[in-house]
Amino acid sequence: MGIDKVEDGANILELIEFYRTEGYTEEDCISNAKRVFRGGLVTGGAPFTKDLSYCRGFVQNYNFMRAAIGAGLPQLIPFLFTGKLHVDDVPLLYQKYKEGIIDPPRYLPSQFKDMNGLAVWMSFSSFLNRIDMKKVQEHYDKLFNKYV
Repeated sequence: MGIDKVEDGANILELIEFYRTEGYTEEDCISNAKRVFRGGLVTGGAPFTKDLSYCRGFVQNYNFMRAAIGAGLPQLIPFLFTGKLHVDDVPLLYQKYKEGIIDPPRYLPSQFKDMNGLAVWMSFSSFLNRIDMKKVQEHYDKLFNKYV
């Protein structure tokens, strides 16, 4: 609803007041308004929520990791943590690492320190993606139609 308000022209103060009337705490009012206006115009009319771009980035990173493992190149995955970059830059960064021009990423989240463990989780995920959703959907459609 906050995004709709901003699209209709509400500025950041008006949005904070809207959240206040909805019963949010003062801290949540400000936090929610910041999320709507982050990267947008605080005068209203042009919200920019980053949630969609975060989701897109998650899918791109996930697919990159699957593709790297599928290609037998899991050693590329740590290079996702060299800083703010696009996944398409990772192979070039890895090449520069192999040439001795750059160092490997200094900090890795714990789940990315063990490529074997990560490969197991990705394999499990890959297995789930192979489930025939048509049959699953048919099964649940019967239940949905029966009770809903």
